[in-house]
Amino acid sequence: TAIAGPIEAIFVQPGDIVEKGTPLFRVDTRDLIANEKEAAAAQTVTVANFNRLINQPRAEEIPPLEAQVKQAQLRLSDEFAQYTLFQNVSDKRAISFNEFNQQKYAAGIAKAEFAQSKADLELLKAGAWIEDIKISNQEVEEATAKLNVSSTQLERATTKAPLDGMVMQVNVNVGDFARGSREDTIFQDSLMVFGSIDPMHVRIDIDEDDAWRVFPGAPAVAFVRGNSEICFSLEFVRIEPYVVPKRTLTGENLERVDTRVLQLIYRFQRKDLPIYLGQLLDIFIEAKPSQGL
Repeated sequence: TAIAGPIEAIFVQPGDIVEKGTPLFRVDTRDLIANEKEAAAAQTVTVANFNRLINQPRAEEIPPLEAQVKQAQLRLSDEFAQYTLFQNVSDKRAISFNEFNQQKYAAGIAKAEFAQSKADLELLKAGAWIEDIKISNQEVEEATAKLNVSSTQLERATTKAPLDGMVMQVNVNVGDFARGSREDTIFQDSLMVFGSIDPMHVRIDIDEDDAWRVFPGAPAVAFVRGNSEICFSLEFVRIEPYVVPKRTLTGENLERVDTRVLQLIYRFQRKDLPIYLGQLLDIFIEAKPSQGL
């Protein structure tokens, strides 16, 4: 399984024939579901923030600032009218120097406030800064990527059939702990044994001393052990061009166990034959004559 954890559910049993993509078993997904919900919430926030920026300004925000501009303009007119009046007084003794300066500064402040309110209104109407929109867009992409990772992890928690085939062994129960990466190299230690049965394939070991006698496409016939009357022809698939140590033992007394073998792959249609995966067969293959014959 791709994800380590306790087995939460098993959906098949030995002998089931399933299609590609059919769930076989699933590990505990509670923490993965929580991670996906957290990532989805974060993505929703970033998308909402992005939409808020690209939809600026809101229509409701403009009238209040327009009113502030109008208010600042009226105040500016009033302050400058007062300042002009002070400037045009014929008898300068009618007002003090301090009062004149206060009105002068008030008119200047009113002018600055009017400019500030106009700038605020223009800034609002301009909408969000393009760089802020770019940053927000990147945040959306980052949040979406994290959500995709969480969703993928959740999906990987369920092991599915990689192709159409048959479940041959189920070596795990609900509650058992499944390792995240399979280190075993023999079927007995696998969580589940699954494979295609149409057609069936036969792996044939040829002693390295006889490897030179093999040729591609050689006709072959298989016999069922225990009942030699059950026999059938095999179709050549390929020769695996690498000699390996012999692993499959037949149990015969004269069998060599310290040899290396060349492996040939043949196939056949099972149909109604009483043949099972993993079964040993006696195979006779047409070969080149041995030396001296």
